[in-house]
Amino acid sequence: DREGFLRAVEAAVAGEEERVDRHYRIRHASGDWIWIWHRGLVVRDRRGRPVKLTGAFLDVTGQKCAEGALQARTRELEIVLDTVPAGVWFSYDPQVRRVARNRYAATLTGAPDPVSPGPDDAADQTLFLRDGRPAPRDQLPLQRALRGDELVGEEYALRVPGGPDRILLISARALRDEADAIVGAVSIAVDITERKRADEERRLLVNELNHRVKNTLAIVQSLAAQTLRGHEVEHAAAKAFTDRIANLARAHDLLTRESWEGVSLDDLVRQLAEPYDPGDRRRIAASGPPVRLEPRVALALAMALHELATNAAKYGSLSRDGGGVAVAWAATREGGTGRPTLRLRWAERGGPPVEPPRRRGFGTRLLERVLATEPGGGVTTTFAPDGLVCEIRLELADVGGVAAPVESP
Repeated sequence: DREGFLRAVEAAVAGEEERVDRHYRIRHASGDWIWIWHRGLVVRDRRGRPVKLTGAFLDVTGQKCAEGALQARTRELEIVLDTVPAGVWFSYDPQVRRVARNRYAATLTGAPDPVSPGPDDAADQTLFLRDGRPAPRDQLPLQRALRGDELVGEEYALRVPGGPDRILLISARALRDEADAIVGAVSIAVDITERKRADEERRLLVNELNHRVKNTLAIVQSLAAQTLRGHEVEHAAAKAFTDRIANLARAHDLLTRESWEGVSLDDLVRQLAEPYDPGDRRRIAASGPPVRLEPRVALALAMALHELATNAAKYGSLSRDGGGVAVAWAATREGGTGRPTLRLRWAERGGPPVEPPRRRGFGTRLLERVLATEPGGGVTTTFAPDGLVCEIRLELADVGGVAAPVESP
């Protein structure tokens, strides 16, 4: 940096500058480069001629390194903000009139200057809607964050003049200093418009599919009834078959209401109890933690429980007054898979004396076959003196299978 330093000295000597104020590097005796801040004055005689140069030399190497690191981090942050597919807004203005934004946010709102903080003129032309109504300015994410609120994944509709509405998922929080005082706020928005559109299309497709499945099941039920009647099949057998089809249709309805993302086990048991428990006498009592079943498991369990309820209504505790069924379940982690396992117990009480059947009926075989096809599935049936006891074991999915803490066995 010698040439720049000498030019500064020459300018001061010539009177072009009042003093020397220059940063430059020198080679230290250790061999390292260090930064020097030289502040000096030219001493002149009475005639104004330069006599000597005096001043102070300060080692500012640490400061220069810190400034360089800060500039590097700032450039990295600017690159990240310009490339991240999310809108980012900063404001240190309590009135939120001056807002800095990245390019993605500028594109979303139509702001003229994407980086430099300035008056947020775009906000005057932009509407943020919650539940179809414009959100008041003092309830917008940055304003709320400046008051200390923390927003996590709130959904807004963004309406910009001349453009289509966009659906944004917004989070915001306050920026605080060392004393924990709020000095600003940052807001981040992810555009989920396409995801919402895809979700709506998927919902319509699921509804259409369920409608067609219901029609198909109704046709199968009608064809079965006509065919079985024409061949003089026993009425009980025909009714059992059509009841199984109807139960499968009800399970489909329950899954459709949940967009085929899963179903609560409690809802499944309550729906099962409706045909066998008129008047809400609670003959089928359900108890257990919240458990969410994936669609495949829900259908299998619905068929299994239907067989148990049908058998109880014909021969077991639901065939006489005063009888009932206790359905209890728990979800635990066991075995080497680490996945949660559902254990459900069907216990009848107050029915006629129970005796083991001389042969295995179709319902028992169906129950065993349905559960045997499921991962970790199994069934154990005990003909206890007080009533039939059936214990069902099913492995749940890793994601969304359990909606409550899972107990250890």
